[in-house]
Amino acid sequence: MSTTNVTDLWPDDIHADVLSPAMVLHAQVEALAKKSGGILRVDVRTDMNQEKIELSLDLIAPAVNDYRITLLKVWHDPDMVYPATVKSRGLLPAQARREEMPQIPLMAYPPHESSMPDERTAETQEEFIKVISDILRSGWVRSLIQSLIARSNEALAEKSKARTGNGAHPPDKSHN
Repeated sequence: MSTTNVTDLWPDDIHADVLSPAMVLHAQVEALAKKSGGILRVDVRTDMNQEKIELSLDLIAPAVNDYRITLLKVWHDPDMVYPATVKSRGLLPAQARREEMPQIPLMAYPPHESSMPDERTAETQEEFIKVISDILRSGWVRSLIQSLIARSNEALAEKSKARTGNGAHPPDKSHN
């Protein structure tokens, strides 16, 4: 039997440059440092949790007493990086975020229900990148970033004033 007349039945999204969720998250480390002028950092943590790989992406403001908040968590099987389940406040509708959040740390437990409003499952790299992009561009993350940059700038200005004598400038002698 000849196979010359059989059509390629494989999906079009098969390619050799697929990245793992960890690699996609690690790429965000340098991207945020560049965009924030080094004022903010992100850290990717990896843990084994109940036979799952757990990745966390934490936003850090070094100038604000190393303030740290988890932006998202990702879970996948040790042997298969996709599908990957992503959990983040950034996936919640804006009203739900306002009612619940800021000071409560993101819970460190793997998802059990896919119907959770703050979870998405990505079957492929493309879906994973879309989910991560939606989170990092969400109003919640943008508000956090703006707030932490402002607080960092304030803290850095205070430190600078303390080093120069409370910001007092020497008298201007050009008008004497």
